[in-house]
Order: sequence, then C-alpha cells, then structure tokens
Amino acid sequence: MQYLRSFFLLVVLSSLFIPTHATAQRGYSVTKGEYKLPPRIDPYIMSNRVTELWASTHHPGDRYEDPLPVVIFLHGNHATCGTGPSPRLDDNCQYTTQGTCPAGYEVVHNHAGYDYIINDLVPSGFFAISINANRGINCGGGLPGDAGLNKVRGRLILRHLELLKEWNSGDRPTPEGIGLSLEGRLDLSRVGLVGHSRGGEGIRAAYTFLRDNRDSIADRLGDEVKITTLFEIGGADGQTNEIFDADGAVWTQLIPMCDGDLFQLPGVRPYDRMQKSYDESPPTQKGILTVWGTNHNYYNTEWERGDSGGCEGHSPIFEPVITLPDVPGPGPTPTPPPPPASGSRKQQEVGRELVAGYFKAYLGDDNLRSYRETFNPNFPVPNYLRELTRIERSYTPSPNFRVTPVIEDFSQQTGVNVYGSFNLAQGISIQHTHILPHDMGQRVASIGWGSSGGSLRITPLGNQMVDVSGYSYLDIRLSRRLDTLNSGITETGFSIGIISGDSWKFSKVNSLRYVSLQGPVGGPLITNHPVLHTLRIPLEDFPNAFLENFRGVKFLFDQTPRGAIHIGEIRLALGEDNGSEPLDGPGAGNPGAALGASGSQARLVSKRYTGQITDIKRDDSQSVAVGDQDIIITLSSDIDFHVGGALLILKIGDREYDLSKFPDDGSLKEVTFKVPGADAAFLQDSDAVKLQIGKNVGSPTVWDFGALGIDGDQL
Repeated sequence: MQYLRSFFLLVVLSSLFIPTHATAQRGYSVTKGEYKLPPRIDPYIMSNRVTELWASTHHPGDRYEDPLPVVIFLHGNHATCGTGPSPRLDDNCQYTTQGTCPAGYEVVHNHAGYDYIINDLVPSGFFAISINANRGINCGGGLPGDAGLNKVRGRLILRHLELLKEWNSGDRPTPEGIGLSLEGRLDLSRVGLVGHSRGGEGIRAAYTFLRDNRDSIADRLGDEVKITTLFEIGGADGQTNEIFDADGAVWTQLIPMCDGDLFQLPGVRPYDRMQKSYDESPPTQKGILTVWGTNHNYYNTEWERGDSGGCEGHSPIFEPVITLPDVPGPGPTPTPPPPPASGSRKQQEVGRELVAGYFKAYLGDDNLRSYRETFNPNFPVPNYLRELTRIERSYTPSPNFRVTPVIEDFSQQTGVNVYGSFNLAQGISIQHTHILPHDMGQRVASIGWGSSGGSLRITPLGNQMVDVSGYSYLDIRLSRRLDTLNSGITETGFSIGIISGDSWKFSKVNSLRYVSLQGPVGGPLITNHPVLHTLRIPLEDFPNAFLENFRGVKFLFDQTPRGAIHIGEIRLALGEDNGSEPLDGPGAGNPGAALGASGSQARLVSKRYTGQITDIKRDDSQSVAVGDQDIIITLSSDIDFHVGGALLILKIGDREYDLSKFPDDGSLKEVTFKVPGADAAFLQDSDAVKLQIGKNVGSPTVWDFGALGIDGDQL
C-alpha cells in the first residue's frame, strides 16, 4: 500500500513567473576576443592526434562588477575548409589533419556561427566562449567506442574549463587576446553549455565526466566548477559506447523539425531516458522544443549551405531548400549542382530568443527569471515567437518521482496500468507501443476513434481514493498520430477529466483550451515525426473535482468526430511555493514491459547513389599476426560523402561498422572504414556493400557498392 501511495510523492519546485518579453539588451556592446594555443598532442583529449585549444571569448567589459556566469558553446561536425564567395562551399577537411587548407580555401570558423546568440546573451551579465573543434576532431576519424568523437568533444570542453579556472584564479595570466584580465571575473559555480549536433552529445559527455569525477582533469576542476545548465540544438545521441544524459542539471533540447542531417531526431531520446530518473538529485527542469519549419544547419551562421530539402506537413522558414539528385539504379552518378543557400533570419531569430532566453532564465540573475515562461507549457508561447513559427514544448520540472509522480506510463501490456490495475477502454482502439523517433524505452498508448463518445479510464489505485489537493498540475505527454482518422481535421481534440469521490464524479475540461494538437510533421527524408509534447492543465481548472478523494483520470473522445493520437506519461506536478512534506517512497523506477510495434511508421524518401570499392587490405600498421589485423576498406564516389552530425555506417551483408576516416588531403569523395580482424570469418564475396547515413534504423540515403568481391579468408 505504501508503495502504491508513493505515486503521489512530490517536492516543491519554486518559480516566480512574470510576463515574458522579447530580449531588450541588444544595444549594449560586447567585447570579443580570442585565444588559440599551439597545436599539440594532448593525451587527455586524444593520445594519437594533434588538437588545439582555440576559442572566441565574449564579455560585457567592466559593466558588471560581480563574477559572471559562464556559457560555453560547442559546434557540431562540419568540414574544416571552404572556398568561394558567400555562400561558401565547405567541402574539404585538410585542416583537420594538417592544420592548413588547400590553395584557394580558407579555414571554416565553425565556432563563430553562434555570435548572434552570444551578442544577445552577454550584455545581460554573462561571459561566453565558443570553442573551435576543427583540429583533429571535426571531420576526424572515429575511435573505438567513440565513433562520433563525442567523448573527445566532452574532454575538449573540460580542458577549456581548466584554462578558465586557471585564468580566473590568477594561477595563469589571461591571454592578451581576450581583452581584459579574467582574474576573479568568473563565477565557475554557474557554468552553462550549448551543444549543436554532435556538440550536443559532447556537452552531455562533459557534464557526465565532471559530475562523476571521471578523470584527473575533473578532479583538478574540483568543487569550484559546476556545470548546471545545458541546451542542445539538434543534438546527436548514441554515437559512443556510453549513454550520456543530464540527470541533476537543467536541460533542454531544440529539435529542428525539417532536419536534413540528423533526420532521425535522436535528440528526443535523452528526454525519454531521463523521464525514468525517478530519484533525480537535485530535481531539475527538462524540456524539448520542437521548432517547425527549421533545418539543422542554419542555427550556425557559418554553415552557409542548407541541409534540408524541405518540410513535410509544415512550411520552412528558411529559403531556399536544397535538392539532391535522385539516382534510381546503377550507372554513373551525376554531380549535383551546388545547393543554393542564404541562411535564415527567421530561424536565427528563433535560435537567439530560445538559447539566450534559456540561459537568462535558468543561469542568470533573479531579475531574468521571467524568461522561464517561454519554456513552460503552462504559459502560451510568446507572441514574438509565434509570429515566426510553431513551437511545441515538452516540459517537466523534474522526473523525480517526488516532484512529478506517475499516474500512468503505458509500460505494461495493453489494458494494464503501471500499478497493475486495469484501465477501461470503450469505443476506441488502443495499443501500448513504441513510436519513432522516441527512445525504445518510451511507451505510449496509441489510440484511435471513428466516432465521438469513446473513452479511456485510468484508475491507478483501483477502487481506492487518495488526497491530491496539494498538487497543482496534471501533465500529459501526447502527439497526434499519422492516420486517416485525422484527415480533414485541422486539430484533434478530446476531453480530459478527473474521477473523484464515492460517486465517481467526472469533472472535465476541453483539451483544445490548452493545446493545439496538429501534425505530425516531418522533414525532407522522414515524413512523420510524432514527437510527444506536454499538455499541462492546472488542477484548479477542473470544476468541482474532489481532489481530496482522487480516483484517477479519464479521457473522453468527444471534441472531434474522429481522431488518432499517442498518449505518453501522465503525471501530477507540484506548484510553486508549496511547502508540504512528501511521504516516504521507494524513489525507484517503474517496471517495464516487452516492446511492441509502432502504431504508425514514418515514410522514408529514398535517395540512392552508386560508388566503387577501391581497396580492401589488412592494416599492416598493427603489430599483430596478419590474420588478426583489422581490415581497411576504401570507398569512393562522385558525390561527396556526408560530413555532419549523423554517422556514416558501412553495411556488409547484415553487419554494420561505424569507424570511418577521410584521407589526409581532406577530400570528401573517398572514405575508409575499419572492420575488426575477427570479423573476417564472416565476410563473403557475395555480401552486398552499402553505406548509409545514420545508425539504428534504415536510412533513406544509401550508396551502393555492389558485392564485396572477396572472402574474408583471402585477406
């Protein structure tokens, strides 16, 4: 009984909200500087490759006497050399290995692409740096267990933090290029990180290494340095042999819904995983911002050419879109024309307001707390953002079971709730399942109704009643389903109510009052992204509900004549300034269940190219027996291979490999993969060889190279 009642545990999350407004400090000047230390092999970052510590710095001069919180930006994976007038074509990676670019090329200042955000943030009392990860990392070959070099990116961040600590303490003189002495100027107990693309997984790695005191540099940073706030833009996930989350930190992910690079939207998965952090300490805010009409590249102004061929079901706010050649079968692959590009003022306006506003809200001084409204679905999206595009928000004050106890998460077999009681469904179809792009551990109820009046009743404690009068919100994650039941209906609606009292009183509200359930929409390669977002209802809005005698919740599908939706977690949440003590509880995870099939799958838009296998050989640089040496496979194509957030995946038969490397001259028309020597026994000459962009699911962009043409025992 005590375990069941623990579902009503909570902790106060205090927030003082006042109306959000657009940024007001843009007239103040920002002093920009730079430091760039000599390139070297730093064993902490990578033991076998030259890297460098290079970053731009940004500060508000002497206007602020108190130590400034620090925000560190880390860009994603991109070519390191570009050529031509704007829009520059970035199609070479020689700087990665050589520290120079070919004749006619210039170094791509990937780190300068966020100045438009930084110039908005710094005047509010922040010190910011933006790291350049070009040397040895961007466009660099993967390492075992770190195919995307995102652990490396995390260690690069910590190395820069070590420099900041030394400059702040006066143990090391501040470089003249920064423009003022940093001694005593930084508040390193308030550090925020921004990561774009692979930089997203990189900042989670840095946070984890420091939080867990993982290594010597984390130990040297000590208790003085605390990473408290993280923001990702189109973040990567799953590119290392570890899972990186941000338990105990304020964290939000921006998802570009027309992403043509990380088109599988892996950035939603950390939120799903952290929803299971029932004992998170300290309890901290988590969120997702799904931004319609935006692509991957244009949040970085240095990435002057787009990644996206357009948007499915919504309109792009970037112009123009790119078109890739569609090669249906074998034969020569034509070289596509250079894609036009211009960046996007509207997209960058969204990025500036969300990223700068986030750190003002959660890392800045108390007088900036009004910006928190932008990220909380209890408040409308501010008008100045709604005028730019549609933004849907997932939000939790914390997944901690004492803060947001779970009513239902659909993790059990269809018809049974997480506490073992039965749900009652009438007049609807329902299946507990998994949906892409969400994490495999994220479950939903996939629901459809063909006529008005069906219902779903969830009574987690069976016939028992419990007092929930101390709670303030009912939070529900949901999305619309790609289904003909939604055809002709602009937004799908239903009623949600509370069941209470001996008479099983049903007190309901209309979902359309709180959320406009539209979509799902997609990008250029995947047409359906049913990303869950949060419907948040104040409990005081339920008329005459007996909160002291709560039994459960009920969905009544009566607002649209038909419809199809996904419902994820249903939770209660405590409101501000509530000082009641929570009951004792296990603080443990809810039990899981076997995963089912998705109720609605996305449609992939296929792009296929051809290429050549130019070499297959043993890696004779390894000092082991020939039969144990790894196998190096070199592939070439007339179309540049992908350099971006997504990994290149080599498929040989039914086996996959992700350790790739471009040649030292930086060409993107050749790539080598490393296959473990132990896999030679499994390779057959008839195995089909393909290369795809992105792992875990089938990719719509594939290069075909024909059969392998050699048995493993011949190598």
